[in-house]
Amino acid sequence: MTTIELLKRTKAAWPALSAAGEEEKNRLLLAMADALESHIPAILDANGQDMADAQGHISAVMLDRLRLDEGRIRAMADGVRAAAALPDHTGRVLDQFTRPNGMTITKVQVPLGLVAIIYESRPNVTSDAAALAVKSGNVCMLRSGREAYRSCRAIVGALKDGITAAGGDADIVNIVEDTSHQSANDIMQARGLVDLLIPRGGAGLIRACVENAAVPCIETGTGICHVYVDAAADLEKAVRIITNAKTSRPSVCNAEEVCLVHCAVAEKFLPMLKKALVDDRRAAGLVPVELRLDPAAAAVIDGTPAGERDFDTEFLDYVLAVGVVDDVEGADYVLCQCYLGFRPSEFLALDAALYNRTERAFVGGAKTDAGRDRVVTVSPKIQPIVDRLTADKIGGPVFCDPDGGPMTIKAYRAMFYSVLERCGVDNPVEGGRRKYTPHSCRHTFATLMKRAPGADKDKLALIGHTSTEMLRHYQDVNFDDLRRITDAI
Repeated sequence: MTTIELLKRTKAAWPALSAAGEEEKNRLLLAMADALESHIPAILDANGQDMADAQGHISAVMLDRLRLDEGRIRAMADGVRAAAALPDHTGRVLDQFTRPNGMTITKVQVPLGLVAIIYESRPNVTSDAAALAVKSGNVCMLRSGREAYRSCRAIVGALKDGITAAGGDADIVNIVEDTSHQSANDIMQARGLVDLLIPRGGAGLIRACVENAAVPCIETGTGICHVYVDAAADLEKAVRIITNAKTSRPSVCNAEEVCLVHCAVAEKFLPMLKKALVDDRRAAGLVPVELRLDPAAAAVIDGTPAGERDFDTEFLDYVLAVGVVDDVEGADYVLCQCYLGFRPSEFLALDAALYNRTERAFVGGAKTDAGRDRVVTVSPKIQPIVDRLTADKIGGPVFCDPDGGPMTIKAYRAMFYSVLERCGVDNPVEGGRRKYTPHSCRHTFATLMKRAPGADKDKLALIGHTSTEMLRHYQDVNFDDLRRITDAI
């Protein structure tokens, strides 16, 4: 069957699934999980064929990513059951308000339709993607990497048997039969059939989908995970964390790729790191980790000099980029403004007396039309910074100059530009002004809010919108609603 024909069959199964209630969808998911476990021998047989064909063509680390065993398949089944246990948000009212003309407008969460997922040689993605699609009321078209095709086809076969046993339409989950590049292109160009395309894999796959897709596409990122060892860190614990993050399964997307060490502990910590990742592993007959070092790290331990792209690369291998970093004065201020969303003048005017530690929120805001009577809850990502800056303060500016007095806009602007420069952010002058200014932090906050769940009226309250038409909704705002948004961002 051609890819387009299969897409049409899959899309035809969507109306029934989109109308299904939570109980029916959960019944399908639990049957899919049971079927995975009952098909373990068939899935392992298919995976064995994939593994045999892949020998000598992909690295040992990637072979591990491809490999299935009974434990991994049972874990996949447990993942499907976990999806069934998630709350069903279909039909959830996100916002509702009445216009002056009497028209009531309601924003409701609904299924998208046909979700296509193009992914590489990760068999477990097959069941993960199918389960999340069914849970959200969407039908699913899967297109796996060629190396894992037999495994993924066997997994889909099991899922379809489970769906059928539970009384569902097996076509709610399908897998492309053509493993050539043409099938991926067919999916990318299938307007009217594919409602959302999600690429899951390396940078090349993501770029190909984003650049060539004629259907809506979510641009995901690569898994370049960092571990930072602070000057105040427990160094023995840091070594254990990094060893686990790098060596337990280097082929997965949440494996560590970059280690950054504060300069104050670099001379003590880096030899410890090299001993654990290189010397001890070699002595134990394990694959040692190749350490790619920036100049500061290379001055302390031996390793491979880091290249230009090593700190922006998903290695998926026993390779770790290691760098030594210093404090960036003012970075905590810039970070706080990004997660608070205040205008620069409001931000610098924040008084410690306005911080409610119990509610984890600034209450009151700046005395401007936009900021008056404003409540902004504090994201957990910056709460430790805010708690530190307000500790033992009854009042006075939270974000102050080095002497503890009010900081001027001019001084903050200079600090902002210095932080961006030291963090390697390109900030050219465009039309007589910098591309990024302190006000850009407010734009960042607004973007983060758009991605977070929550009612529009609560988001407007957090951002301090000046429109009186919008402000009329603020009367319903409470701390719990606001915290759900800032916790999400």
